[in-house]
Amino acid sequence: MSLSDRIAVMSAGKVMQVGSPQDIYQRPDNRFVADFVGSANFFPARVLERKPNGLVVEFSGGTFKIDSWAPGSKQNDDVLLVIRQEDLEIVPESDSSIHGIVRGTEFLGTHTECMVEIGGQTALATLKPGGGMIMPAEGSTVGLRFQENRVHVITDEPE
Repeated sequence: MSLSDRIAVMSAGKVMQVGSPQDIYQRPDNRFVADFVGSANFFPARVLERKPNGLVVEFSGGTFKIDSWAPGSKQNDDVLLVIRQEDLEIVPESDSSIHGIVRGTEFLGTHTECMVEIGGQTALATLKPGGGMIMPAEGSTVGLRFQENRVHVITDEPE
């Protein structure tokens, strides 16, 4: 991705998306592209309201204003929220409306990757140094936070 100014992502001979490296990574057209370029978490959500500059969605028991919208999505549609691992942050349980159970951790020097079970599915989240949290123990409950402008929404359809 660092050598190109335009990328074409293909699957089984079919072009899935063409765009800049930033577009491909931050605004994938579908689940295949999101999963192909980097680590992505996919969370089922329901559209509660469509606004001119985004969606209000229900996800994991919370309601969030997302600064993205899937083309053609409307109220009560099922969508997938694409949240990159580095954008899903471990925080104290009391600081978040989203909670998960730690299933594993891996210290990588600059940060710690945590496998967290959220609503029956496993997600990768990041514990950033200096955030006031120590490495959580396996089986402990943690809070999760994401910046709503870093979430991308795609339709929950097969590629």
